[in-house]
Parts: sequence; C-alpha cells; structure tokens
Amino acid sequence: TGYLASRTGDPTSAEPLLRSAAAGARALGLDDLEVDTLNSYAYVVGYQRARHDEATLVGDLALATLERQGASHSLRAATVHMTLATVEHARGDSKAALGRMARALTIREEILGPEHPEVALVCSNKANIHLSLGDTAAAEALLLRALGIHERNLGPHHPDLASVLNNLANVHDTRDDQPGAEALYRRALAI
Repeated sequence: TGYLASRTGDPTSAEPLLRSAAAGARALGLDDLEVDTLNSYAYVVGYQRARHDEATLVGDLALATLERQGASHSLRAATVHMTLATVEHARGDSKAALGRMARALTIREEILGPEHPEVALVCSNKANIHLSLGDTAAAEALLLRALGIHERNLGPHHPDLASVLNNLANVHDTRDDQPGAEALYRRALAI
C-alpha cells in the first residue's frame, strides 16, 4: 500500500508504510522485497519530499543489500541507480545524476540488450538531464535512439513512443525550432 500511495500522489501516507515494509522485509530476510521497498522509499523522500540526503542514504543501503547478494550488476541495481539519478537531479547535482543514469544504462544494455524498451526508458531519462543542462545535442542523440528502439519494438502507436516524441519536441523547442517542435508535438498527440 505504501507503493500505491506514493504513485497516487500521497507521499505523506506512503512514507511510514514504506519504512515499515522495508524494516519487515529486512527482519524476514526478504532481500528483494527490501530493495524494492527501499527504492520506493528513496523516491518518496528524495523526489516527492525533497529530502535528498536521506534518499541517497536509503538508496545506498539498497545498493549495499544488492552487493551483499552479489547482485550489484542486476536490473534491480539499475532501477535503484535510476531512482538515485532522479533524486540527484532534483537536488540540482546533474553531474551525479548523469553518472547514476549512465550506470543504469550500462547495466540494462548488458542484461537486456541495446534494443530493449527498458534501455530506451533510461536513454529518455538521461536525455532529460542533458536537456536541463542545455546540452541539446546529447539529449537529441539519446532521444533519437530511444525513439528508434520504441518504433522497432513497440510499433508506431505505443504510448511510450508519444512520451519520447514529446521530449524530442522539447529539444526542438529549446533550440527555438518551432516548426520542428510543433511537428513532433502533433505526432505525439496523434498517438
């Protein structure tokens, strides 16, 4: 219920539920559940509640649990790195955010392959960090990669494609390329 509360915009209710669930999972030795719960908790306190230092400690605890399991190079680890990248970006440390997102991308590429839709998600998230730094070239390259992955794997009308198109339109908008941005926004809306 803590995860659901966090995703429905109720971080105040989510926080104690997730904290309790993580402690319970730890007490029972349920490492995977503990990591997943700690990751959700880090998102709630770091991104939704802006307690970045606490979120980083919680995320690092999740990564230490994965290290203890021998799973520091797993999809769960990639997910924790993505969450911590989101927290670092919210904190204003885009360099740290890019490092975490790069780690998540490397792990997902190695495990899932370079053409998996989950790789495209990381590319899109990393592109948004680059865009916030004004690096439109890096953002565009990552978004074009994500777009290609989604088109090849999900088809031309999948909702995930619309999200990438919207982000790519934002790149064009940042460059003051209004016709390019408008065409991409229209394509995204058509999906």
